[in-house]
Amino acid sequence: LELALNLFGHWFWVFFRDGWNVFDFVVVFLAVASVVFEQIPAINVLRLVRVFKMVRLFRMLKSLRTLIDALSASVIPVLNAFCILCLVTSIYAVLATNLFGSKNPDFFGTFGRSMFTFFQVATGDAWASIVTRSLLIDDKHEGWVMLFFVSYVLLVGLVLVNIVVAVLLDEFITTVEREKSEKAAKLRQIEQERTLSTARAEG
Repeated sequence: LELALNLFGHWFWVFFRDGWNVFDFVVVFLAVASVVFEQIPAINVLRLVRVFKMVRLFRMLKSLRTLIDALSASVIPVLNAFCILCLVTSIYAVLATNLFGSKNPDFFGTFGRSMFTFFQVATGDAWASIVTRSLLIDDKHEGWVMLFFVSYVLLVGLVLVNIVVAVLLDEFITTVEREKSEKAAKLRQIEQERTLSTARAEG
């Protein structure tokens, strides 16, 4: 009922320009679909989306609303940063599969295993004590092995991750400034309307 009144009051384009309205529409649509088509197998899973209606409470708190708006606005830039991260990890995984696949097939036997291993390295989960040291045993090129893994940790852990943080921070600052400018514009408009109405009353 609330969604229908909101849709009627802000018909179509005005309604769908607001991300929160789109979110409400999707949640309600999926909830109704789970009731109408309940004979379809596994359709009851869609009823779980009603839990997300609690997210609407974020609209009541200005600070949380600003944070959510900043996160939604930073999706594309963050995805671009993650694409670069995946590209760098793929390059290291290909090199590691060819260099260390025969020596440690459990970690680097295939490209998929190498990708998962570098995900472990990126999270800092025992990469030095388990992954790297297993390659240093009786290795004449241990210096290059250490340089290989340390360079990946520095590149991913200190550079690319901080790029993601910088993108999120930039979008948050942009969102806050945009909300301030919109609020100031509304105040100016109200003041102008008040001044105009006062001038008309005096005239």
